[in-house]
Amino acid sequence: MGEFERTYPEACAFFAGQPHALALYETFARWALEMFPATELQVRKTQISLMDRRMYACVSMMRARRRAELPPEYIVVTLSAPDRVDSPRVAQQVEIRPGRWTVHVVVGDAAELDDELLGWVAASHARFIDR
Repeated sequence: MGEFERTYPEACAFFAGQPHALALYETFARWALEMFPATELQVRKTQISLMDRRMYACVSMMRARRRAELPPEYIVVTLSAPDRVDSPRVAQQVEIRPGRWTVHVVVGDAAELDDELLGWVAASHARFIDR
């Protein structure tokens, strides 16, 4: 049994009543597992962490924008960056310490899981894992 299949029942409970959000998560998680096979998915109360010795990204349903600006069903991909990410796609970001930004991106459609976002996640992985 693969990592995604191992955690799928917990992910279903996490996204209960939100099938579109579950589908977005599935697309994202399968991409991460394909790119970084050592990834472990940890389903927690408020987020699903993507770990490869250290957490390099997570998926949640936090309200990263005003409710009126959010799609009906969505996920929030959170990652780390060394600098501020200058993109209208970024819903929130904060410099938690010099040279370390936490970046939240709202994803409401599978087309938004594109090369730009996945590149940011890959860079976050490289920053924490490939040291």
